[in-house]
Amino acid sequence: MTLPQCVDPQGDANLVVLERDGTAFATGTPGAEYTWNITTLAAGEYLLRANCSDEAAVRLLYQNAGLEVVPAHFGISAHAPGSFRVRLGAPTAAPSPSPSPTPTGSVFAFQFDAATSSEDRQLIQDAVQFASSFYQSTLGRTVQQSTTIATSRTARGCTSGGASAFTGARNMTICVANQGWTVHGPVTRRKIIIHEVFHLLQFEQRWIGGPQPAGLHWMIEGAAEYLGWLGIAQQGMVPISTARGCMLKEVTDFATSQPPGLPDLNLLESAQSFSRQGPVYPLAMLGVLQLMSSSSANALLTYGAAIAAGNTAESAFQNAFGTSLPAFYQQFPAWKALPVPATYECRL
Repeated sequence: MTLPQCVDPQGDANLVVLERDGTAFATGTPGAEYTWNITTLAAGEYLLRANCSDEAAVRLLYQNAGLEVVPAHFGISAHAPGSFRVRLGAPTAAPSPSPSPTPTGSVFAFQFDAATSSEDRQLIQDAVQFASSFYQSTLGRTVQQSTTIATSRTARGCTSGGASAFTGARNMTICVANQGWTVHGPVTRRKIIIHEVFHLLQFEQRWIGGPQPAGLHWMIEGAAEYLGWLGIAQQGMVPISTARGCMLKEVTDFATSQPPGLPDLNLLESAQSFSRQGPVYPLAMLGVLQLMSSSSANALLTYGAAIAAGNTAESAFQNAFGTSLPAFYQQFPAWKALPVPATYECRL
């Protein structure tokens, strides 16, 4: 899961503004490398106006503030422009996440809340370090920027049902108390982490979180899901063919229980259309799996680089995968109708 971009309600794209009495004290573009130096601001009432993930806004305010933000979370929808009044004051004596030792030379800093189990701490650290090496060997590129990996039970991004983790530029939060995490065994939890580390790489590449439109949303999530399972396969835990069978079964079982099932990928191009009930992640992964049957994994980064450079999704797709987007959409329904396994073998 990725944090959406921000759009200022007065029309400036990708902008968050903190102001008081009409004076802007801080502005910025979420995802860019900058800090808001608001340590000198007086305590009092301020206006935060944006169309932004509340978690992204909280992180921006906390990044270099040294001030408490009240309330801790904002009610600004990712699709509803608006503003929110916040009070900046002296920090309260809230317990801080417990830092965990960071391996020498690692760009990752781990911050686990006190209730995170020792098993989850070890699994998360191991999976992040594996993912970093896996992407270097598979894609020739890995996460290079200093990045915080945290666990939380209270972050707003962890409160929705089924949320396992969410990622922004240079930060990942794992929702260790949400059923989106707890329902899974250790193998699937590792897959979730590898998936989220790829989102970190997408942010670094500016495929997502940059000034340009992020392209096909099913491609953003399908690529991360595919590489998550590919990393699991490389560790000898679940063959990629088995993972493909699991994705097929999830999609077809959903169509049987809730006909006609999910729409085709051409109707899941935006973040808003992708946010729907049903196994959209497995369907997106099936789309990427088909592309990978005639392309290497590096083609995913080729596509992402073209998106970051401002190319249209159609042009980036054609250049990366050697076929047009309409042609791919036209034949995909037949590919996703491959034989479906009788049992689901990925509940691990």
